[in-house]
Amino acid sequence: MHKVNFGNVTTITEFIYNADDNGDNEVGGELNFSALTSLEKVNLTFSKLNSLDFINTLPNSIIAIGCPRNDFYQMELPTTFPTLTNLALINISNSGIKGTIPNLSHLTSLKTLQLEGNTTNDYVTGWRGHLKTRHSITTSYTGLTAVASDFALPATITTIDLRYNGLSAAEVTKVLEACVAQTSFTSGTVDVRFQLNGGDALDSAGSTARDTLVARGITVNFGGTQ
Repeated sequence: MHKVNFGNVTTITEFIYNADDNGDNEVGGELNFSALTSLEKVNLTFSKLNSLDFINTLPNSIIAIGCPRNDFYQMELPTTFPTLTNLALINISNSGIKGTIPNLSHLTSLKTLQLEGNTTNDYVTGWRGHLKTRHSITTSYTGLTAVASDFALPATITTIDLRYNGLSAAEVTKVLEACVAQTSFTSGTVDVRFQLNGGDALDSAGSTARDTLVARGITVNFGGTQ
């Protein structure tokens, strides 16, 4: 990232940063949006940051976090996601993040959660393959491997994409049971395919949760090996 000076930052509603050359010249850095009090959208691609702490500086006006295909390798989401009651989209995908998915029930406008594409394998291509080469990774990087013990979802949720992570069967079950517990979730899609650590197959509790969701009219995609 590079240091940039703006004018009247309180009037800025959208921040877009798309690094050139696949971000190969990026040297890292931090973003702080606390002064951008009218910010509605953040869009980052091919960037390299030192952490995901920028999430904790976003104002409550934020509607969309669009951060696909970045170098967030081995970084973790905040343990407690800030209360952003206008946030409808979280897309932090294909960026190499790891760790735990926090409770999101207090994001009372959230419709779409995209945290897919955070692992790799011998055959990976595209941005994930580029990230693997950049960090000289000879084996798979871990991706998201856990779900918070208090994980829950808001009534507004319609789409969850967690493909290509490292969730075990027990962690996938926690996701599906949280979907079941949110009784307002009656249409949409949950995609938990292509997990490492055994999450490519549902356990009995996961199968029960899946069947409950399908009976509601929700599409549940699961299975597949990386």
